Amino acid sequence: MVSSPENVEYVDFGFEGSETDYPLSRDEYRASLIGAFQMAFNESPYGENFDFETMQSFLDETEEKDYLGRIALVDNNVVGFAWGYRIESGMSSDFPDEIFSPETELSEGDSYYFEELGVLPDYRGQGIGKELKRQELQGVKQREDISKGFMRTQYNGERLEGLELPDGYETGENGNERKLGLDVDLGFEPVEVEGGPVIEEVNLEGTEGSDERIYMCREV
Repeated sequence: MVSSPENVEYVDFGFEGSETDYPLSRDEYRASLIGAFQMAFNESPYGENFDFETMQSFLDETEEKDYLGRIALVDNNVVGFAWGYRIESGMSSDFPDEIFSPETELSEGDSYYFEELGVLPDYRGQGIGKELKRQELQGVKQREDISKGFMRTQYNGERLEGLELPDGYETGENGNERKLGLDVDLGFEPVEVEGGPVIEEVNLEGTEGSDERIYMCREV
């Protein structure tokens, strides 16, 4: 198993100094996270293009939610990030109808959405992403008002040889196999409704393309 490098520091995701040693209310810290986010998702296998203004709005919206997460730092610069939020009343409309059907046992109020996880290309394959997700998951487990978590990740419907995944959870040869394996290792399984996984077609930010995302969940 790949372990996280010793020179990586992990801090709470937050906007004020009372929440974290790396408050995103400081312009230089916010810019470092935005830059890392852009670099992480501009590269393969994602290929998205988030401009600075879009990211500013995205973070402003996140600040208004009941969020949790962690940031990975090297020399006080962001190299990885993971965050999400508790699903509150009215938020279920942001997701496919099947996600909050009785069959999934997900519901507003006690479900948590693992929204983002990214690592700079030069730091991938060193266990940073898995450690970020593990620490975020530990934070969610400490919440008495959350019983189940879910997420979505890239999926393109073809099997990748050598990657052991649950039935209905497959990826293509140019797909997101490292992230998929990480999610499975941390106990996530496909959200299934009527015997099949819930898959959503998502438009890629800043491009004219789209791809499929599969929803995953686990008890916390």
